[in-house]
Amino acid sequence: MAECLRQAEAAEDDETRDKRVDAANIISYNLAADLAFCWEDGGLERNARHFNRGLKAAQDCIGWRVQLNKPPMPFSMAYWGRGIHHLALGDLRSALADFEESNSYAIKAAEAEGGPTAIDSGSGFSVLLGAGWVALAKVLLGETSAQEDYGRVIAAFTEQLESPDEHISGDAKIGLEQLEKIRNLLTGEQSREQSP
Repeated sequence: MAECLRQAEAAEDDETRDKRVDAANIISYNLAADLAFCWEDGGLERNARHFNRGLKAAQDCIGWRVQLNKPPMPFSMAYWGRGIHHLALGDLRSALADFEESNSYAIKAAEAEGGPTAIDSGSGFSVLLGAGWVALAKVLLGETSAQEDYGRVIAAFTEQLESPDEHISGDAKIGLEQLEKIRNLLTGEQSREQSP
C-alpha cells in the first residue's frame, strides 16, 4: 500500500494517480476483510491487534473511496469492513452505525441496478447480508425486535441454498456461515432455522 501511494504521489497525471490510489484501496480492503473474525478458515486465531489493523485498513478504504468517487457498492463493502472490526473489538454501537451505512449503500446499489431490496429470498446477497449484520448488531445490543429481522434474513439465505444457480446458492452459504458463526460466538445461541 505504501508503495502504491508513493507511486500515486509521483504520478504525472490524474488517471495514473487514481489508479495507484485505487490499487492501495483494493489491497487495504482485502487486508481488512482477511483480518475479519467471521470466516471459517481452519481455526486461525485473531486478536485485538488484528482487529485494530483491520479497522484502520477499512477506514483508509472509506477515505480513498470518497477521494476516487466510487459508486455505492464499494462503500457498502468498506463500511462492512469497519463494522466487523468494531464488532470484534466490542464496540457494538459503532458496529451498528457502520453496518447501517453498509446496508444503505447495498440498497442504493441494488436500486441503481433495478434489483429488489426487500428481506426475502428474491433479494441479492449484499442486501440480505447487510440486513443481517444490522439485525445481528441490534440483537447484540438487546433490541429483541431485531430477532425477527435476523430470522427473516436467515430464512431467505436458507431458501437460496436450494437455488439451481450455483452463484446464488454459494453466496447464501457464505452469508449463513458468516452471520451464524458470529451469532453463535457472541450469544452462544443457534437460530431456530439452523438448529437440529
